[in-house]
Amino acid sequence: MVKTANEIWADGPSTSPYEPYKPDIREWGTWLEDNVRGNTIASRTLLKAVDTDKFSILYLTESGREGVFRWVTGNFSTQIAADTLEGIYIKANAIASSAGAWVRQGDWAISGVNPLWFGADATGVADSAAAIRAAVALGRTVVFPRGTFLCSLSVTLSDGQHVYGQGGPMLTFGTPSGYVYDHPTKILFSGTGTKEHTIAGATATTIANPAAGEGYLADSSTRGNNYKTNDYTVAFSAGFILGKGSGLHYLGIYPEFDGISGYLGSDNRLADNWDVGIWARNSDWWLVENCMSYGHWRKAALLVSSHDLGDGKIPSNEKGRAVGCHFQGFYGVSIRSPETVVGSNWGFAGTKFEDCDIRSLFHQSGHLATSSAIITPFASPSGCLEMSGDTMRGIKFDNATLIGLDDICAFFGKVEETFFNSSYQEAKTTKVSGSTLAGSQGSRIVGTANTNRVEFRKNAKYAVDFSSYQTRDSSVGRYAAAAGVNSSAYMFDDDQLETHYNTYRGPRLRANTEGWRILDEDNLDIFRVENDGRQIPPTTGGYVMPQYTTAELTNAAHAVNTTGKFLGKIVLNTTTGIVMRANGTATTATWRDFLSGNAITPV
Repeated sequence: MVKTANEIWADGPSTSPYEPYKPDIREWGTWLEDNVRGNTIASRTLLKAVDTDKFSILYLTESGREGVFRWVTGNFSTQIAADTLEGIYIKANAIASSAGAWVRQGDWAISGVNPLWFGADATGVADSAAAIRAAVALGRTVVFPRGTFLCSLSVTLSDGQHVYGQGGPMLTFGTPSGYVYDHPTKILFSGTGTKEHTIAGATATTIANPAAGEGYLADSSTRGNNYKTNDYTVAFSAGFILGKGSGLHYLGIYPEFDGISGYLGSDNRLADNWDVGIWARNSDWWLVENCMSYGHWRKAALLVSSHDLGDGKIPSNEKGRAVGCHFQGFYGVSIRSPETVVGSNWGFAGTKFEDCDIRSLFHQSGHLATSSAIITPFASPSGCLEMSGDTMRGIKFDNATLIGLDDICAFFGKVEETFFNSSYQEAKTTKVSGSTLAGSQGSRIVGTANTNRVEFRKNAKYAVDFSSYQTRDSSVGRYAAAAGVNSSAYMFDDDQLETHYNTYRGPRLRANTEGWRILDEDNLDIFRVENDGRQIPPTTGGYVMPQYTTAELTNAAHAVNTTGKFLGKIVLNTTTGIVMRANGTATTATWRDFLSGNAITPV
């Protein structure tokens, strides 16, 4: 080992001064020239051995950990203990951490820390979990470079902390067919996630499938017989867990599946076993933008929850936002709270999804999630969206797209005042026992009696079944059973209820038990149309029709006979008080009264 400068030029006793040994000097000089050329140093090991009396600023060239380090005196015991992977603080060999440390320079406290500094592997070969956790522990902002990062452990963000990647979602196509939603910065959660989380009271809601036993379920045994929301009282794993005001930006988050190339295949396998990709847990003002949480997440690509954490705080998850994201899993998006809240829960008011693509499982084999064609079939059908729990209101989806291969487009349990604006829903055909089943396009809106005021405005859909609440759309081909599973107390879908055709437009009744009313400010009838077509005025009023005298009706040159006259036109003769009906369009066509049939002939 090369001797230090202090050893080579050590002072001897004054009576016999020490003479440095020239080979030691040459060896030390060679080492110095090799490792401190232009104030650079090749590794942390060498940096730790540097004489801090001689060098105070050095540029570390170790791959992935490059940066300027400065020797800073002071007590860095806490920082050194926290930064065991030496991304920002490095202890010198011969000096106690209480006396100083090598400290990374730059504006990283503002612009963010890089997981590579802590030993993360951007090639996706080695596990980067420890490095990612270290970066998150030491940086208020974390910035990933482009690359692929394996992570075998969950990552929890503190309040106000944000993690960034590079670029945005993109499609990568396979050969000869197939595609995957790719991203320049990929975080792959690998192995089996630790099932360490629960949400007390967030139990499953079950609705029987009236199409159980039909042909599209031929390879699903009984697994397709019931629709279910997730049961979060059973322990589950989660990848990223968000704090209040925290966020993820420009990241692709997946369960690992041969990198992501497994999603391009057509075999029967599933990705590594993780339940939830991103979890916004009591995370008021959370933000996820231009991210993808994609793949075989066993419960949800994104879970948003408000529930008691036992921290003495009122549960709340308000004003969260997802912008320009793609969510795909067993449920693409899951929004949940306990089915019965004890005490207070402020819920989700102001939560908003903007320009998001939300999808069900979409297994690469083209089969349903419940199909025996999958190596481990799911116990119930997959869906794009599930929402259920107390204080579930005030949530908006703007320009959202819900596309499903499985049976559930959206499952609404206990839900109120949720709005979809300019959104689109679509269902795909499925395979059964290896072959595409013709005409099998279809998915459902599942709604319970506890679903009240879920509104779809400026809506469009294809092959999505809103029945039994309203008439099934003719594009749905999957279900032979006449009845659907939408038993909502109130739901509005203007794609169904506001008709727009070439020759006419107007409101449409959703069922033959429904009428149409105009109400006054006191919620009393002004006018009513019954489902059999009867028009009923209020008891305090009646019809007001055009009024003319006998002389005016008799005058062929009067406007009543020359403008807007048609067969069946009705007016009131104010001279006689009798209602008159036009017998034609001509100016001379007679008017006949409703009382005796006597005619008035215009001349």
